[in-house]
Amino acid sequence: MRIASTRDVSLEVLRGFAAKLARDFEVEVDESQTVLLAIEPPSWVVFLAEADWWLKVLAAYGVLYIAEIVKEAGKATWKGLSHLASTNRKNKLSQLAAEIAQLRGQLKDRTRIEIGLPVPHHYFATRLELQGKDTTEIAEVDGVRSCFLPCFR
Repeated sequence: MRIASTRDVSLEVLRGFAAKLARDFEVEVDESQTVLLAIEPPSWVVFLAEADWWLKVLAAYGVLYIAEIVKEAGKATWKGLSHLASTNRKNKLSQLAAEIAQLRGQLKDRTRIEIGLPVPHHYFATRLELQGKDTTEIAEVDGVRSCFLPCFR
């Protein structure tokens, strides 16, 4: 996964974030930050990875979802499923969500956090915003469903 950002985001903060995930994820911080000129330029951090990388990271989450649907015969809700995923500390999605929640606390309030695919390329990537503020919100339906589930289709 490659982490890109605008110039107002500290590279030291991003390097610390990458170091925390380095044991379980291959993470690279892009040292060339985007500079946008405006009275109040946009501020963002984006996590870009190829589709197969996202599938590997989120495979356990997808398996959990399918297993719960079969078990509950379609009665389980997304919120309940994401709660199960977020409470499992060994789950990579939970770990990633926890680290993103910590990162959000180190960034300006106006800084957007996005995930995406480098399609058509890394500069004009396909990106979706993560709007949650804590681990549960990021891992739950409102923060992640719209972002991660297209990878399983």
